[in-house]
Order: sequence, then C-alpha cells, then structure tokens
Amino acid sequence: SILWSFKGADYWIDIGTPAALRKASIDLVTGVFRSPMFTPNAAQTFVDSRAEIDPSAFVNAGCAIGASILKSGAVIDESVIGDDVVIESGAQISHSIIGDGVRIGAGAIVERSVIGGPGQFLQPNSRHIGGM
Repeated sequence: SILWSFKGADYWIDIGTPAALRKASIDLVTGVFRSPMFTPNAAQTFVDSRAEIDPSAFVNAGCAIGASILKSGAVIDESVIGDDVVIESGAQISHSIIGDGVRIGAGAIVERSVIGGPGQFLQPNSRHIGGM
C-alpha cells in the first residue's frame, strides 16, 4: 500500500470529541479560521435568525445559537446551543454543548458539559458541572 501526505497551511481539526467540536465552533465564529459558509461579525457569535433572545440575556463571544429561546437574564458563554432549546430565566451555560430539544430550567448552571437529546429537562436551580 501507498501512503501519501500533503503539507498545508489550512485550518484542520478533528471534531471527533465534544470539546474539539466546541473549539472548532468557537474558532469559526471568532474568525480564527474562515469558511465561505460563514462571515464573522463584530460580536463574534452566530445566532440563527429564528432564535428568540430576550434583550436582558447575554450571548458572549464564541457562541453559536440555533433556532432556540433564551429568556430573561440567561447567560451563554463559549457554548453551542442547538435548535428548539429553551433556556429559562437566569440560567447560565458555559463552555458546553446543548443539543436540540433540551430545556434548561430557570437558574440552572451548566459548565463544561454536553446535554443532549430532545425531551431532556434540567431542573430549575440545578448544577451540571462536567469535565469537558
């Protein structure tokens, strides 16, 4: 068998782990690498046009938000939020991936975690601290 290699200066990352997927998403929205499919903005975020974000919610740089609902006082930091997610008032999501259809209760805190699966519900004021 023959093995070929090619040395390139292009951005490449194996997104086979949740942490790597989150890093690639952050790198894309912050402009670390460029894609013809996405133009970085001054906020260094991606927010789906169908998302409903309360004016008092905070979406910090490095976030990608799908067609979801963020209620008053929610804080999202360097995280990927899928579609049909509801993040209740005062919930905090940091360095995490939230899959489609998840509901995060009011005041819940999620850090360095992957929460996935439609119908998943995190109780209000609960804490979910992972190792991602």
